[in-house]
Amino acid sequence: MFWIILAHTGLLTLLLGMEDPLEAIKFKGKLESQFVVGTDKAVDTFFLISGILMSYTTINKLRKGKTGAAAVATKAPLFTFLRVLRLSPLYGFVIFFYATVVPHMGSGPIWYKMVHETGLCRKNWWTNLLFINNFHPAEFHDTCMSWTWYLANDMQFFIIGLIMLFVYVNSRKAAYGIMTVVVISSNVLGYYKLVHSPSQNQVQDAWYDKPYMRISPTFIGMMIGMALRDTKLKDKRLGFFARTSLMLMSIASILFVLFIQYQWDQEHPNPMSEKGRAHQSAAYNTFARMFFVFAVSTIILLGVTKNGGPVYQFLGAGFWEPLGKLTFGAYLVHPIILRGVYYSSDQLFHWTIWHYSIVYMGTVLISYLTATVLHILVELPFANLVGLMMAPALSGKGKGKGKGKK
Repeated sequence: MFWIILAHTGLLTLLLGMEDPLEAIKFKGKLESQFVVGTDKAVDTFFLISGILMSYTTINKLRKGKTGAAAVATKAPLFTFLRVLRLSPLYGFVIFFYATVVPHMGSGPIWYKMVHETGLCRKNWWTNLLFINNFHPAEFHDTCMSWTWYLANDMQFFIIGLIMLFVYVNSRKAAYGIMTVVVISSNVLGYYKLVHSPSQNQVQDAWYDKPYMRISPTFIGMMIGMALRDTKLKDKRLGFFARTSLMLMSIASILFVLFIQYQWDQEHPNPMSEKGRAHQSAAYNTFARMFFVFAVSTIILLGVTKNGGPVYQFLGAGFWEPLGKLTFGAYLVHPIILRGVYYSSDQLFHWTIWHYSIVYMGTVLISYLTATVLHILVELPFANLVGLMMAPALSGKGKGKGKGKK
């Protein structure tokens, strides 16, 4: 999330404009800037982890009782409803605040852009709460809180993933086979779409936020979760040389995917518009993403199998846990904060590392402080309420049973 906020801090300056537009081009062409330029792949980490957790925590729940078509018709809607109940209170509150309060929280020569964007939420808020905003409205820039395309995909992947888990508990080979075919097909289709998308807007609308283009990391994660749950993979211990080599190779692969763009950007600042270059660009944007996912998957597997060494000791340190609980809130509010900063400005963005860094660090701090307040006042109360409401149904106890228990 820190990485994504870093990228959005720079990307959203396009909403404001820059004193010297050439500075952004120069920034993109610098070696040290490739870490920021390649941030689009960070989102796949969330899809990957979501798939792992979904499989690992849900398989045994689905195995209880019947697992046929009747079970799909009853259990799948219940699990989906519980997920909606978990996400919607905070999501709905932020949409409401953004649509009704934020327009009155600033002014300036381009504040009308904020008024316009918040107006889209007053018109299209319902598509977000139905988790279909990656399909309707058709144009990405007409959607309410456009950055929430991820939540729509994640919910759609959850529903599709539940069906695949029912297939898995009945036939492991069929589930692995179907998901492998989908992963391959999604990447081939993504490559085709990128080659035939001449403009950035078409790339966004036809490729970037569509579930059939982004489902691969979730399915890869689900297959990892299945293996961790039903095989002895989690008990596998590697020798020092093997685990160190795999960790170093994984880190090197991530850096390779990010920094290989450096020479490309030097020679082809806009490859999608150059005849004969679209294929190379499409191949990178499609398959480098999978390369990144496999590298992150290896690091996760090394960690959960206790082969991660000092790298995973850092990644699994206790101080990440409270920040992890605030990630959802920070994800929802940080683009609003950045818009507030940029749209209320009375001058163009002055692109220097100092200005960029100060805006970035301020956004991170305010986003997580805001997320803390929202977590205490909105998320926790609703989560406790839902838990109290659903406990009897999930435990199978009748009314009046279990009274007096915490």
